[in-house]
Amino acid sequence: MYIVHHTDTVETGVSHDLHLRKRSYLSCYDAKYKEHQCTRFANFSVARIRAGENVTPHSHKDMHEFFLVQRGTLDLKINGGEMGVYTLHRHDLIHIAPGELHELSNPKPQKDSYVKWGEEGYTETMTSPPSDNVPMFDYEDDDLAVYYFGFVEEELGGSTGQVYSSRELKNSTGIEPQTPRLKSIRVIELDGAEHCMSSMGIANSMNLREMHNYLPGDGTTDYCVGVVLSGKGEIVCNEDGNERRDFIVPGSLFACSLSDACDAHIQTTEKHASLSVLAVVCRR
Repeated sequence: MYIVHHTDTVETGVSHDLHLRKRSYLSCYDAKYKEHQCTRFANFSVARIRAGENVTPHSHKDMHEFFLVQRGTLDLKINGGEMGVYTLHRHDLIHIAPGELHELSNPKPQKDSYVKWGEEGYTETMTSPPSDNVPMFDYEDDDLAVYYFGFVEEELGGSTGQVYSSRELKNSTGIEPQTPRLKSIRVIELDGAEHCMSSMGIANSMNLREMHNYLPGDGTTDYCVGVVLSGKGEIVCNEDGNERRDFIVPGSLFACSLSDACDAHIQTTEKHASLSVLAVVCRR
């Protein structure tokens, strides 16, 4: 299993707009990432766009790109706005196909603002739950935060500006993008309404194999990449008889296999606690 927390990452400028700030969780240039064979992902990052700022129009030759709004409002134009302006709100997602010229902006009026990234972090060797009082970011009211990831496919087709609402993402099956290897995208919400017993007491839990209709012995090579949107909990992964536990907080990203040899589930760690995770399932 691969896991990284936002405080393990480095704040940098976006390649095509250096004044915009991002943190990258996965990169195709990262040796540790390659070891875990999540090689279809070109990147998985979070960016902050200040009020009145925009991203320079650009396109990607061979990469599908997905944007999910974490906070604020996103305006997006495709091919110069020939289809109008797409407006997305919290937990809405949009799919941009290869070759599509796209421009993102924060529609709030421009003003002086800043961001302070969290200074305290949690590593893979955590042995106790993180504090509730440590925020991931300190935001100005009008800031926009967007999670985005690029996914490489042999087939480059796709729908222009396919938008999925937060309601669609949060249903029991999520959505199925029009790409051959990307199987589903879903926002999992564990809200404490149902409980089961865990090693740390009463918790709400979900086995990640439920994301892809797992059947024992089916020889699947699927894997799941997830990032915590809100709440806190833990991920428990039993791979080839070796169990690993990691606490997860907003901004924690994990990647794990969904094969016969790996059994992984996420769970809250306190009664009536909540946990919201963006989970992406794909074929190798």
